[in-house]
Amino acid sequence: MLNRLLTANPLYLFFALLVVISSVAALAYLRGHTNASNACAAKQLDSVGTAIKSETKKVEQNLQVEVAHAESQTEVRDTFRQIKTEESQHARDHPELNSCGLDAAGLQHWVDANLGRRSRDPR
Repeated sequence: MLNRLLTANPLYLFFALLVVISSVAALAYLRGHTNASNACAAKQLDSVGTAIKSETKKVEQNLQVEVAHAESQTEVRDTFRQIKTEESQHARDHPELNSCGLDAAGLQHWVDANLGRRSRDPR
């Protein structure tokens, strides 16, 4: 029956071929669109993975810097504490040093020296 219908009028055969070709083209287009979408998602995922690796390296470097800074601060704090203890003990052992001071001319000389100026004091 189908054979007789297709051979009876060539226009039916043309329409049948057009439907088959259109169906194949539509399926091929949909398959290509799906593949392109998957490729785009994979490319995005790859770039996200690269960004994560890059940021992980930066975080590790920052962590190393922070650890080194914390260790340095601890070392400085311990050294300062030790110096402070030793100097406090020295001040207790030598109470005569508490009378040390600067008069106005000596203070001006000290200020001038720290500012890199010649002292006005003719000492």
